[in-house]
Amino acid sequence: MKNRFGLSIAAAIMLSLVACDKVKDSLPSIEIPVNQETSITLNIPVGDTTFVISKQETIGVIKDLKDNADKLESIQADSVTFDFSDLTGGAGGDGTNASFEGEIKTYVGSIADQNSILSLLIGSAGGGSGKVNLRTLVDQPETTVSSANTEKIVDFINTLATTGATLITQVDGSAANTSSEAYNVKLTFTIHGKATAKP
Repeated sequence: MKNRFGLSIAAAIMLSLVACDKVKDSLPSIEIPVNQETSITLNIPVGDTTFVISKQETIGVIKDLKDNADKLESIQADSVTFDFSDLTGGAGGDGTNASFEGEIKTYVGSIADQNSILSLLIGSAGGGSGKVNLRTLVDQPETTVSSANTEKIVDFINTLATTGATLITQVDGSAANTSSEAYNVKLTFTIHGKATAKP
């Protein structure tokens, strides 16, 4: 009788554990949105110029990713968007008297590694008819970058669950500015993605 009682308790515990596992398995996965920004300010000097500028930025871990790092099931890169904003300078001008064209790339780690996750071409560099004036760049809505390396972006998001990463954005371009003062315009890239984790 004693053994039967002990076996009954053991069986009840096992059934309870199985039931808990089934309930856990039936719970939906946790979805963690990722919207990571990186930005660079373009300085457009007076006159006709060509330039190469770069900015290095340390991106820290994303807390929700870190908290679920050991339960991550998948990481997805949805898109990268860009937006020009915060036009200043130009002696109070509206940006129609200054223009820019060139190639902008963002790298993970270092430029020397050639680990580029995106490339943006502006003006004739992208098949247009020439430089694009700053007012037009600022007025256009947030736009999707057509040339982005999805696989490398997924790797980048994955590092944000553990150590963080270094992003370097480099601008190789030319500009014309007929105002009496340099312009500044901010370019922001936003990486959109998501991760799913076990509950």
